[in-house]
Amino acid sequence: MHRSAALLLGPLAAIAVGLALRSGLALAAEPAVVPEVAEPTAAPTVPVDEPDPERTEPTWFRRYTPRRNGWELGAFVGVWAPSDRIELYDLDVDFRGYQAAAAELGLRAGYYPLRHFGLEGELAFIPAGLEAGGAALVFSARAQGVLQLGIGRVVPFVLLGGGVLTVRGDADDVGLDADEALHVGGGVKLYVTRDLVVRLDVRDMMSPRQGLEPIAPAHQLEVLVGVSWALGPRRRRIPVAPPAPPPGP
Repeated sequence: MHRSAALLLGPLAAIAVGLALRSGLALAAEPAVVPEVAEPTAAPTVPVDEPDPERTEPTWFRRYTPRRNGWELGAFVGVWAPSDRIELYDLDVDFRGYQAAAAELGLRAGYYPLRHFGLEGELAFIPAGLEAGGAALVFSARAQGVLQLGIGRVVPFVLLGGGVLTVRGDADDVGLDADEALHVGGGVKLYVTRDLVVRLDVRDMMSPRQGLEPIAPAHQLEVLVGVSWALGPRRRRIPVAPPAPPPGP
């Protein structure tokens, strides 16, 4: 019986081995499947704005501006038009008045802790003619506060200050006198360069008037043209980076 079973299992094992070998040969004959790889796509490009010269370089108006903690030193010339009721003379003389206008020369120094505010001092010399003939020397020493719009090279401003007016002349014409004086006015500055400033002032100077009317002072007109040298810290200039080269093909 054992021999019969062995005879029966032998052909079956041979058939199983044959089938296994045939399946292996078929799998080996089929080509291997390679997964497809997607081709790389170009990244989307984002347009970049080219540098705008108007954004990197200051405009004509903003190229020069007042500086914080800056000084202005200069000189001025102008016209002084005194009132015919001004009381700038020795009361013991027969005073007949000043001529309608006189030239004015002066020096000015100013300190500006802020771009929009500063303090100034001035000394002025006025060779004034007299209606009776001859001349007198009028001096003015004054200080003032200046409020300005310091956002560009054209700088409008207003000012308010005070000081003293003195006169020295012939004892028979005007004598020697000194009076307090207030002034208010305004004008405009132009920064020609970073350091050179041209300035125009128009002012009303008020000083004692003839008679007993202290609340109604005598008014003098001043028109001044000056040149100043601006000193002080400068803003550091940041170099402008050149534009990036265009991308290659």
